[in-house]
Amino acid sequence: KKWRYISSKEAENLRSYVYRGSDLSLTYKYFLSPLAEKCLVFIPKWVAPNLITLTGIFVCFLGFTLLNIYCPHLSSDEAPKWVLPVVGFCLFAYQTLDNMDGKQARRTKSGSALGLLFDHGCDALNCTLGSFVFASSINTGPSPYLLFHCFNVMSTTFFWATWEQYHTGEMILPIINGPSEGNLVGVLLAVSNYFLEPKLWGSDAFGLGKLSYRQLALLAANVGVGCTVVGQTINVIKHTWKKGGRFAVRALYGLTGFVFCTVCGYVLFTRSDDLVGAHPFMTVFMFGLINLDMFCSLMLAHIANADFRPFRPIMLPLFLWTLAKCLNVGFDENLALFGCLAVNVLYSVCFIYGMGREVRDVLGIYAFSIKKRDFD
Repeated sequence: KKWRYISSKEAENLRSYVYRGSDLSLTYKYFLSPLAEKCLVFIPKWVAPNLITLTGIFVCFLGFTLLNIYCPHLSSDEAPKWVLPVVGFCLFAYQTLDNMDGKQARRTKSGSALGLLFDHGCDALNCTLGSFVFASSINTGPSPYLLFHCFNVMSTTFFWATWEQYHTGEMILPIINGPSEGNLVGVLLAVSNYFLEPKLWGSDAFGLGKLSYRQLALLAANVGVGCTVVGQTINVIKHTWKKGGRFAVRALYGLTGFVFCTVCGYVLFTRSDDLVGAHPFMTVFMFGLINLDMFCSLMLAHIANADFRPFRPIMLPLFLWTLAKCLNVGFDENLALFGCLAVNVLYSVCFIYGMGREVRDVLGIYAFSIKKRDFD
């Protein structure tokens, strides 16, 4: 059978794929993993792991909806005190359910490449939703520059980890990492807003008169991400250089699509500040869907042992918009935002559905059931 997203050879690779990875975090070992194990006793064995993951992303969208209603400009002082703690709980619930799905897969012996791909796609969406939690927790308000940094911290961490996994064949999360400690920090920041005054984030950190607490939080996040990214890049270069210098160059070429989108994002966030300030959720979600396509394509390339193409068709509207801004071409940016978002949603739905259906058919399994499929 001829597939649209994968070749016959890649289909064979999908069937033989075995996940390799571990989380070295002490927080995961002594708190998050035992918690997931305790919660798993309430889940029947007939529940598919992907259903647990799907439940988690629904909980995350609940938090997203609350922020959109009560904190539309990402200013925590405009929301009731209970909103951010509830959103923080939603983030923690997703983290716990995300840890439970893998344990359920091992318990029921139903782990598959489809499950990994689905889990990765939900994690990619959670990165975008998490950026809203981070921004509102430190009370950025409708600042395009600060919002860009909140989103970029989340997306860079996730992309680089996936890129490293693609080239090394395994995902080894370090002793301090985003999915464990980073997510918990986000939860604590959200919950802390119940006890702290929102204006605190704009005041001088520790009375030194150098940085505000908001700037300090962003600086700490960027330094942490920067150190992680440098380490992962060195690891990939070492791994690919063993095969030859051209393989290392090709590995670095795989970063160009993400870097391109980041540059375009910076241009739009800084040159369209009125638009971003008026529609922060729509703007970030537009970029989040581009990342979703890129991240899922990279993960599919990993599990199918295929080449990864860093430039995706979904990036074309973003490129044209950025080019028009750089050339000072006059146009209705509100219309452009709605148009780009609509195109991205339609493209993402078609791509994710088509890709997921092909992987499901190749493996002969159901997406949300543990039972095997029967074929004639």
